[in-house]
Amino acid sequence: GVELTISDNDTMSTIGREGYSVTSKCLETLSNLPGELVLKMDVETAEFEALLPTPMDVIRRFERIYIEIHGCEKGPAEVIKQKMRDCGFVCEVSNQYWSQSAEFPEVYSAMEVFVEKWKRV
Repeated sequence: GVELTISDNDTMSTIGREGYSVTSKCLETLSNLPGELVLKMDVETAEFEALLPTPMDVIRRFERIYIEIHGCEKGPAEVIKQKMRDCGFVCEVSNQYWSQSAEFPEVYSAMEVFVEKWKRV
């Protein structure tokens, strides 16, 4: 299989930070790779722009999706979770925590974050 990682981590591709974007088209391109696909996504709220407009058949090309989901001004985390369920995935593992921006704590309020493992059924 093929494992794909999309992250905002400085040591990897900078995707999800201001000036960069993960798009539905990006996921569609990745989904065209051959074989069994696993997607790891940690894009600091860009999951809304990446997953919500992506067609179900594109998301279903991935066997497993590991994702960090943020409840933020773009919407509640439940919106992303429902999209995953609508695409035929079940959540196998979910860990929840609250995150506060260390860089700008006076600007950004704490946000609910879920780190989840989804499997296509």
